[in-house]
Amino acid sequence: MAKLNGIHLHVERESLINDVNVPQHPVEKGIKLSDHVERLPQSLSLTGKILRKSGSQVNSVISDIANLQKNGTQVTYSGRKVYHNMVVKNFSYDADANIANGFNFTIVLQEIRIAGQSYKTGAKSAQPESKAGLKQTQGQNTGKQYHTVKKGDTYWALGIKYGVKWQQLQEWNGYDPKKIPIGAKLRVK
Repeated sequence: MAKLNGIHLHVERESLINDVNVPQHPVEKGIKLSDHVERLPQSLSLTGKILRKSGSQVNSVISDIANLQKNGTQVTYSGRKVYHNMVVKNFSYDADANIANGFNFTIVLQEIRIAGQSYKTGAKSAQPESKAGLKQTQGQNTGKQYHTVKKGDTYWALGIKYGVKWQQLQEWNGYDPKKIPIGAKLRVK
Protein backbone atom coordinates (compact mmCIF):
# COMPACT_ATOMS: atom_id res chain seq x y z
CA MET A 1 0.00 0.00 0.00
CA ALA A 2 1.42 3.36 -1.03
CA LYS A 3 1.05 6.62 0.88
CA LEU A 4 0.84 10.23 -0.27
CA ASN A 5 1.30 12.45 2.81
CA GLY A 6 -0.30 9.70 4.89
CA ILE A 7 -3.19 9.07 2.45
CA HIS A 8 -3.34 5.34 1.60
CA LEU A 9 -3.59 4.63 -2.13
CA HIS A 10 -3.72 1.41 -4.14
CA VAL A 11 -1.04 2.22 -6.74
CA GLU A 12 -0.78 -0.15 -9.69
CA ARG A 13 1.90 1.69 -11.66
CA GLU A 14 4.67 4.16 -10.84
CA SER A 15 6.41 5.82 -13.81
CA LEU A 16 9.40 8.07 -13.07
CA ILE A 17 10.48 10.63 -15.68
CA ASN A 18 14.05 11.98 -15.49
CA ASP A 19 14.77 14.69 -18.03
CA VAL A 20 17.55 17.16 -18.82
CA ASN A 21 17.79 20.29 -20.95
CA VAL A 22 20.75 20.39 -23.35
CA PRO A 23 21.01 23.91 -24.81
CA GLN A 24 22.60 23.99 -28.26
CA HIS A 25 24.26 26.83 -30.13
CA PRO A 26 25.01 26.93 -33.87
CA VAL A 27 28.64 27.05 -34.99
CA GLU A 28 30.25 27.84 -38.34
CA LYS A 29 30.75 24.17 -39.31
CA GLY A 30 29.64 20.82 -37.95
CA ILE A 31 27.01 19.96 -35.38
CA LYS A 32 25.71 22.47 -32.88
CA LEU A 33 27.73 23.13 -29.72
CA SER A 34 26.40 22.17 -26.28
CA ASP A 35 28.19 23.85 -23.39
CA HIS A 36 26.27 22.43 -20.41
CA VAL A 37 23.50 20.06 -19.30
CA GLU A 38 20.76 21.23 -16.96
CA ARG A 39 18.79 18.71 -14.87
CA LEU A 40 15.05 19.29 -14.92
CA PRO A 41 12.70 18.37 -12.05
CA GLN A 42 11.71 14.72 -11.78
CA SER A 43 8.10 13.79 -12.46
CA LEU A 44 6.37 10.72 -11.07
CA SER A 45 3.16 9.43 -12.64
CA LEU A 46 0.98 7.22 -10.42
CA THR A 47 -2.03 5.20 -11.58
CA GLY A 48 -4.26 3.01 -9.46
CA LYS A 49 -7.46 2.92 -7.46
CA ILE A 50 -8.89 4.91 -4.56
CA LEU A 51 -10.81 2.32 -2.53
CA ARG A 52 -12.72 2.78 0.73
CA LYS A 53 -15.65 1.12 2.54
CA SER A 54 -18.11 3.92 1.70
CA GLY A 55 -18.65 6.54 -0.96
CA SER A 56 -18.25 9.36 1.59
CA GLN A 57 -14.79 8.03 2.58
CA VAL A 58 -13.79 7.94 -1.10
CA ASN A 59 -15.00 11.52 -1.56
CA SER A 60 -13.01 12.58 1.50
CA VAL A 61 -9.80 11.12 0.01
CA ILE A 62 -10.47 12.83 -3.33
CA SER A 63 -11.05 16.14 -1.52
CA ASP A 64 -7.79 15.72 0.47
CA ILE A 65 -5.74 15.10 -2.70
CA ALA A 66 -7.44 17.99 -4.54
CA ASN A 67 -6.57 20.30 -1.61
CA LEU A 68 -2.92 19.21 -1.70
CA GLN A 69 -2.88 20.17 -5.38
CA LYS A 70 -4.80 23.43 -5.00
CA ASN A 71 -2.68 24.64 -2.07
CA GLY A 72 0.64 23.61 -3.65
CA THR A 73 1.47 21.61 -0.53
CA GLN A 74 4.81 19.79 -0.58
CA VAL A 75 4.17 16.07 -0.39
CA THR A 76 6.13 12.93 0.32
CA TYR A 77 5.22 9.83 -1.65
CA SER A 78 6.12 6.42 -0.25
CA GLY A 79 5.68 3.49 -2.63
CA ARG A 80 8.39 1.36 -4.23
CA LYS A 81 10.71 4.26 -3.41
CA VAL A 82 10.28 7.38 -1.27
CA TYR A 83 10.12 10.77 -3.01
CA HIS A 84 10.33 14.04 -1.06
CA ASN A 85 9.76 17.69 -2.07
CA MET A 86 7.06 16.93 -4.61
CA VAL A 87 3.80 18.72 -5.47
CA VAL A 88 0.64 17.35 -7.07
CA LYS A 89 0.89 18.70 -10.61
CA ASN A 90 -2.07 16.79 -12.04
CA PHE A 91 -4.88 14.78 -10.45
CA SER A 92 -7.65 13.05 -12.37
CA TYR A 93 -10.04 10.22 -11.54
CA ASP A 94 -12.84 8.32 -13.24
CA ALA A 95 -15.53 5.81 -12.36
CA ASP A 96 -15.42 2.16 -13.39
CA ALA A 97 -18.37 -0.26 -13.34
CA ASN A 98 -16.13 -2.86 -11.66
CA ILE A 99 -15.46 -0.64 -8.62
CA ALA A 100 -18.38 -0.11 -6.25
CA ASN A 101 -16.79 2.21 -3.67
CA GLY A 102 -13.91 3.82 -5.47
CA PHE A 103 -12.39 5.40 -8.54
CA ASN A 104 -9.45 4.85 -10.89
CA PHE A 105 -6.96 7.71 -10.54
CA THR A 106 -3.90 9.25 -12.14
CA ILE A 107 -1.66 11.59 -10.17
CA VAL A 108 1.41 13.33 -11.56
CA LEU A 109 3.87 14.53 -8.92
CA GLN A 110 6.66 16.98 -9.76
CA GLU A 111 9.81 17.64 -7.78
CA ILE A 112 10.20 21.23 -6.57
CA ARG A 113 12.87 23.27 -4.86
CA ILE A 114 11.87 26.25 -2.75
CA ALA A 115 14.23 29.21 -2.92
CA GLY A 116 15.74 30.35 0.34
CA GLN A 117 16.00 33.91 1.55
CA SER A 118 18.18 35.86 -0.87
CA TYR A 119 19.58 38.30 1.70
CA LYS A 120 20.47 38.41 5.36
CA THR A 121 18.95 41.04 7.59
CA GLY A 122 21.31 43.00 9.77
CA ALA A 123 24.30 42.33 7.52
CA LYS A 124 26.71 45.18 6.81
CA SER A 125 25.94 46.90 3.55
CA ALA A 126 28.67 47.33 0.97
CA GLN A 127 30.59 50.59 1.09
CA PRO A 128 30.59 52.65 -2.10
CA GLU A 129 33.77 52.36 -4.11
CA SER A 130 36.06 55.35 -3.68
CA LYS A 131 37.13 57.27 -6.79
CA ALA A 132 39.83 59.23 -4.96
CA GLY A 133 43.04 59.60 -6.94
CA LEU A 134 41.41 58.71 -10.27
CA LYS A 135 40.72 61.12 -13.08
CA GLN A 136 36.98 61.63 -13.17
CA THR A 137 35.34 61.27 -16.59
CA GLN A 138 31.96 62.64 -15.62
CA GLY A 139 29.90 63.53 -18.66
CA GLN A 140 32.18 61.53 -20.99
CA ASN A 141 30.68 58.46 -22.63
CA THR A 142 33.35 55.77 -23.02
CA GLY A 143 30.95 53.65 -25.11
CA LYS A 144 31.78 50.54 -23.05
CA GLN A 145 28.96 48.39 -21.74
CA TYR A 146 29.19 45.55 -19.21
CA HIS A 147 27.12 42.46 -18.37
CA THR A 148 27.13 40.52 -15.08
CA VAL A 149 27.43 36.78 -15.83
CA LYS A 150 24.54 34.55 -14.82
CA LYS A 151 24.38 30.74 -14.90
CA GLY A 152 24.16 29.53 -18.48
CA ASP A 153 25.65 32.67 -20.08
CA THR A 154 28.02 31.97 -22.98
CA TYR A 155 30.08 34.26 -25.21
CA TRP A 156 27.99 33.06 -28.14
CA ALA A 157 24.61 33.91 -26.54
CA LEU A 158 25.87 37.27 -25.21
CA GLY A 159 27.26 38.08 -28.65
CA ILE A 160 23.81 37.65 -30.17
CA LYS A 161 22.18 39.65 -27.36
CA TYR A 162 24.57 42.61 -27.70
CA GLY A 163 25.34 42.35 -31.43
CA VAL A 164 29.03 41.50 -31.02
CA LYS A 165 31.04 38.53 -32.32
CA TRP A 166 31.70 35.98 -29.58
CA GLN A 167 35.41 36.03 -30.46
CA GLN A 168 35.53 39.77 -29.68
CA LEU A 169 33.91 39.15 -26.28
CA GLN A 170 36.53 36.53 -25.47
CA GLU A 171 39.33 38.88 -26.57
CA TRP A 172 38.01 41.75 -24.37
CA ASN A 173 37.43 39.58 -21.30
CA GLY A 174 40.08 36.85 -21.51
CA TYR A 175 38.08 34.07 -19.84
CA ASP A 176 38.14 30.55 -21.26
CA PRO A 177 34.72 30.04 -22.98
CA LYS A 178 34.09 26.96 -20.82
CA LYS A 179 35.07 28.67 -17.55
CA ILE A 180 33.32 32.05 -17.47
CA PRO A 181 32.81 32.72 -13.74
CA ILE A 182 29.28 33.47 -12.55
CA GLY A 183 29.07 37.03 -11.20
CA ALA A 184 31.98 38.32 -13.33
CA LYS A 185 31.50 41.62 -15.20
CA LEU A 186 32.07 41.09 -18.91
CA ARG A 187 32.64 43.89 -21.38
CA VAL A 188 30.00 43.45 -24.09
CA LYS A 189 30.34 46.73 -26.08
